Amino acid sequence: MKMEIFRTKRTELAFSFFGLILLVSLPVWEWIPTHGWHDRQRMGQVFLVILSAGAGLWLGVFKKYPKFLERQIQYAIVIVAILGLISAALARQPIWALVEWSIFVGCLCMGWMVVFIHQRFRAQESDRLLLGAVFFVTTLISLKFISHYIIFIIQGDKLLDVWWLIDGFDNPRFFGQFCSLTLPLMAVPLLEKESLGRFNKFGVWVLVLWWAQAIASGTRGTWLGMAGAMAVLACLGPLGRRWVMAQCMGIAGGWILFSILLVWLPNLLDVEVMNAAGSRLTTSLSARETIWHQALEMIAQKPWLGFGPMHFADISNPIAAHPHQAILQWASEWGIPSVLLVCSVAGYGFWGIFCRIKTQALHSDRKSILYVCLSASIFSSLLQSMVDGVFVMPYTELWLTLSIAWLMALHHQLNTEAGKDYLCKPAAYIFSTAFVAAALLLLLAVIRYQPESVPPQQGSEHFQPRFWVQGVIAFKKP
Repeated sequence: MKMEIFRTKRTELAFSFFGLILLVSLPVWEWIPTHGWHDRQRMGQVFLVILSAGAGLWLGVFKKYPKFLERQIQYAIVIVAILGLISAALARQPIWALVEWSIFVGCLCMGWMVVFIHQRFRAQESDRLLLGAVFFVTTLISLKFISHYIIFIIQGDKLLDVWWLIDGFDNPRFFGQFCSLTLPLMAVPLLEKESLGRFNKFGVWVLVLWWAQAIASGTRGTWLGMAGAMAVLACLGPLGRRWVMAQCMGIAGGWILFSILLVWLPNLLDVEVMNAAGSRLTTSLSARETIWHQALEMIAQKPWLGFGPMHFADISNPIAAHPHQAILQWASEWGIPSVLLVCSVAGYGFWGIFCRIKTQALHSDRKSILYVCLSASIFSSLLQSMVDGVFVMPYTELWLTLSIAWLMALHHQLNTEAGKDYLCKPAAYIFSTAFVAAALLLLLAVIRYQPESVPPQQGSEHFQPRFWVQGVIAFKKP
């Protein structure tokens, strides 16, 4: 018995260690130089799904009753998965549709494992480890930003490309999605001054530098998401208002730093700035109205089961392989019943979260602070998904999955005893089979359908990210 417990603990530690190391390294380490950042991060996401499925089977996680989800939520998620599977089977390209379905199921698998691991260890240690991962990756990216700026100054060039400074993502908009998820969590040091000590000063500097990079990216979706989160939390009690004040301090400091590095110094040195943030902060829809119209037409044609997961990319258009709007994307590809279930689950979850923040006296302890910050993180990201491809970019999907699972662990406050109730054997078998099948399908997509096997649009080199950075599947069946 002791050897079995030791083996289980060792597997849990190995999964946590390798999973977090890979997650943190994806935007900072070019581990496959022949591929771009998007495709490397997609491969990393696939590896994490495989790792989660394998560890879950080894530890018997999928045999245990998921008490972190209420029964009606469990039923809704299962129905969504079944509807997606039927839609994929009826799609024009079933393999690609099943690959997209596998990403959804794989995220469920990873979320289940995150909650399980969080509850198996002491909550405080798990929170510290996950928060440390957030600050570690943001610090590394910030150091790359600073080093690139120093290299530019030393070289004495007269042309500064802001996009070159923001490394680790194929497009600054993808970086902006990551900012929407991490900026709310980086306020923790400002809210927990007494217990963090010296880390507080370090955290403040990282928050300011992170806001400067978010401003430099010029991602309007980040401003929309953060503004919405700040407006909501300002109405949800004193701790929410303290979080808003912390973000205001970060915005003020970030704007000053951004002005110094990318406005005042370039003017002083007579340097031209390319891709400046101001040039992208417009009120236009940036051709979104065209792809939104395409999504609406798809919904009208096939309202019940949609065209199939990923199949917005199967209809050629010169703009994008996804509609840059989460509800339209899900409805056009998975069908209206599916998107209604997903929105109902999200609405039910947020109602419970906001009621807890509003009605319960949350103090300045780590758990309450993390609860508020994670709620803001998820709300900000989902609000940004109304105008951006949050449910498409692999690194965003990974962090959104981690954040939701982390918040569920805090919300339900399970203990290790809660995992002793077991599912009936047929249910456990179905879950295990679905997770393994999703992992194998994603592995097949990575091995068999490499990025170069999906051609760019005919007569165009314009890349449209979806599964790979060139995500258009309308010109060649896999």
